[in-house]
Order: sequence, then C-alpha cells, then structure tokens
Amino acid sequence: MNNFTYEYKLLVISPDQKVTGLAHSVFTMKPYVFQSVTSSADAEKVVNDWNPSLILFDLTENGDQGLSLLERIRQNRKHKYTQIITCVNIESRDVLKRAFELGISGSLLKPLLKEEMLHMIDLQKQQYEKDMQIRLLKEKTEKQDLYYGSISKALRSSIHSMKLMTTSLLHTLGKDRIETDEYEMLLNIYKETTDVALIWDNFIKTKHLNPAAQPPHKQRIDVNSILSNIANSYLPLAKQKNVTLLKEGFDMELLAEVDVEIFRSIVRNFLSNAIHDNEEGGQVILSSYVSPKEEYIIKVSYNGTSGQVKDEMKVSGLQLCNSYAKAHNGKIWADTANNSGTAYYFSFPN
Repeated sequence: MNNFTYEYKLLVISPDQKVTGLAHSVFTMKPYVFQSVTSSADAEKVVNDWNPSLILFDLTENGDQGLSLLERIRQNRKHKYTQIITCVNIESRDVLKRAFELGISGSLLKPLLKEEMLHMIDLQKQQYEKDMQIRLLKEKTEKQDLYYGSISKALRSSIHSMKLMTTSLLHTLGKDRIETDEYEMLLNIYKETTDVALIWDNFIKTKHLNPAAQPPHKQRIDVNSILSNIANSYLPLAKQKNVTLLKEGFDMELLAEVDVEIFRSIVRNFLSNAIHDNEEGGQVILSSYVSPKEEYIIKVSYNGTSGQVKDEMKVSGLQLCNSYAKAHNGKIWADTANNSGTAYYFSFPN
C-alpha cells in the first residue's frame, strides 16, 4: 500500500552525539529499523528516499533551518503519515510553538531521558498502527465500492435496456396484433424486469452506490460502428411498428474514448423512446456528426413528441442517461419542434 511499511522505521536528525547515542541504545532494544543523520541537508534526502515511520528531530542548534525542513516534509504528500517528534531546550518556546503548528506529533525536552523517550516512541508506534489500520480499511472499502459500483452500472444498464425493449414491444404490438399467450409472456417479462430493476435500485441505495458516479471504463472505438450495430438490433422492433429506421453520417470513421456500455445505454434509450413515441408509418433517424465546438454529437430524430415521455420508467431512464453523459463530461437534451417531431441529443468531448 502507498506509504505503508511493515517495518517501523525511525530516523534521528541531530548533530548532538548524546541524542543519537541515546536513541541508538533505545531503538536497538525494540524491533525497529534505525538510521541517524547529523545535518538537515543530508536529512532531507534520507527522508525522501527512506520514507521513515517516525522522525526524532533535534531543533536545538538549527531552529530556523530545521523548521524550514520540517515544513517541506509536512508539505510532501509522500510523508503524510510520517510521525515527527522534536527535541528542544526549554528556552526554545517559539521554535516549539511553530513546530506544533506545522503538525508534529509530540516533543521531548533536553536533556533527554531514556524512559521518556521509550514511552514516547511506544505511544507513537501504537498510534501509527491504528492510523495504518484505518487507512488500509478505507482503501479496501473504496476499492470495494468502485468494484460493486462498476458491476451495478453494467447490470442496471442491461436491466433498464431490457425493460425499455419490452415496454416498446408491448406498446407497439398490443393485444390485438399477437396471440394472447405471446402477449402474456411479454407482459410477464416486463413485470419481472420491473421487479428486478426495483430490487437492484434499492440495493444500490442501501449500499450507497451510485453507478453513474463510478469512473467510466473508456476504450478507443469507432463510434459509428457501435451506432450501426445498435441500429441494426432495433430494425425488427421498428418493422413491427411500421417505422423506418435510417442511419446518417456513418460513412466516416469517428474515433473516440468512451465507455461502451454507457454509450450503448444512452443510444438504446433514445431509440426505444423514439420508436415507441413515433407515428405508424413514420421514421426514426440515427445520426452522428462533429459540432463546430469539436464535440461529438449523437442525434436521434423522429416523428412524435417528447411530451409523451411522462411515465416513470422513461423519465428515470433519461435521468440515468443524463448521469451517464455527465460521466463523459457531456450532456443530453431534447428538442421538440411544433408539429415536426422530436430530436434527442447526446454530446461528448472529442
């Protein structure tokens, strides 16, 4: 783990041989790894290379220079978890005050006593171990949240896509156009996917997971190739409703870094809504182009109005799509022209 070591490493920075000698006698009694340096100039390199667990820093003879080094250590994120104890004379009150402002863990007064040093080091080691345990637990939790969040994103996308497809089939075909048994089967599929979607959404809320907040797993792909495959998968549904599904702008390669599952979810949602809301005999056009702002634009236009998209499932689907779009630093929106149809847009950076 970052900054974590199973060895408790101690560094003494002091030009005073009495301090280094006492520290050596104390530390050799414990299962610690020990180093000492006499100058601040040498100390900075050792600190950066060795990354000690605890530093015993003598500020009696080089207060200003030592405080400057102390400040640089505290500003270095690599040493965020390094503990620092100072040793000072009783007269060095201003130096000690500034040292505590910079974030030292404790201080010892000269002349140093062996028992006091042992007690201080033991306390610091106990606190260090507690901090490391908390840190490791936090890192483990964050990794689990990322893992389960990624899974929930993929599963939720598939569940809601199935729900959209089933809804579109039910609305398009209706009871009068297929056998009763087939209609009942579709209805049961819709009910089951609705239940699964609800269970999964509740699970996400309970576990405080937000699939849309997970970092997208981007891959470099030909956007138009993915769009063409999605459009082809919707041709049977469009045919059932006597709707013409057209593709425009796919004659060129459009390379982009996208999360394929997120991308598919958004386009599927647009197409399902467009086919469902369309008039019989109408058309749906799936197109892609690059805007003057050098953004990629995916557009789904059709005969119909987005004002028909009022049921809870469609609204939640579009809200999820909007969250997914934001994960790509993009956005979605709809444009409805009077009596001439509706267009859904999804834009994301080139």
